[in-house]
Amino acid sequence: LPYCPRCNRELRVQSRTFCYAVTDLFTSLFAIIAILALYPLVYVYDKFKKDEVVVGMRPWQKDYTATEKELTKIDTALAPASYYLSILGMTGLTAYFGLMHIGKPKAGETVVVSGAAGAVGIVVGQIAKIQGCRVVGIAGTDEKIDMLKNEFGFDEGINYNTTTDMNQAVSAAWPDGVDVYFDNVGGEISEAVLKNINFHARIPLCGQISLYNSTEVPM
Repeated sequence: LPYCPRCNRELRVQSRTFCYAVTDLFTSLFAIIAILALYPLVYVYDKFKKDEVVVGMRPWQKDYTATEKELTKIDTALAPASYYLSILGMTGLTAYFGLMHIGKPKAGETVVVSGAAGAVGIVVGQIAKIQGCRVVGIAGTDEKIDMLKNEFGFDEGINYNTTTDMNQAVSAAWPDGVDVYFDNVGGEISEAVLKNINFHARIPLCGQISLYNSTEVPM
């Protein structure tokens, strides 16, 4: 997960997710099979049955226990378990609610997505296309840009590692300006996009990954 590097440090800082010391057990979202029958006296749950698949934020370890409140049952007949860790899980829901409830895209508008090749960004771009928008994705390699355009339907892509002038690159991609900016990265990329933002634009602020390891507030 993109936020993992900033979580794994001895210095704990305030954050929207957990931060860890190097000796802590790392926690992330898992899909697991309930094995209630192994512990019939401990696991007396009305919510789950043996061999049902559940998801929860659990530590990276072989064995652990959990309460009912820490787990959610999923329907693997509806979709594979892996989908609940992606498109039907945290990243997919982040993309949907961030774009649709905050970005409020309208047909014909221009949506720019930074971190576009990530798990959230890819979904944001596809939802924006479904809404009839023009979509520009910003990513860090030519391979990612090709993927965004050829596999996921983005209209344009900008490789921030080979672009010498991000402001000009965004302007050239869509001269009419940006109506929705789904920001996953912050920093210089976001500064360039904001120079091309339209009046009444919406900016879902999802992540600031370029700043996560900063030791002071950038000016």
